Amino acid sequence: MATWNHRVVQKRDPYDEVYYEIHEAHYNDAGELCAITESPISPFGEDVNALKWVLEHMLKACETPILVDGEIEFAPWDEDEDN
Repeated sequence: MATWNHRVVQKRDPYDEVYYEIHEAHYNDAGELCAITESPISPFGEDVNALKWVLEHMLKACETPILVDGEIEFAPWDEDEDN
């Protein structure tokens, strides 16, 4: 089953300054990274508890390896699909 989570992505601005954003990362059935959202995401929720859940998962993203924009290798969505 395909899954997703939040991941920190390191980027560089036009002046070569490094900054970090949170993106949704999507994985294939084998657990391999297949895609990230084009734009960073903002925390949101239908209520305060949902917002808290999102924020907690965004904080967990800070404990996982950082993805570097321009160096991310994406796997295919399934075994029959090419990169």
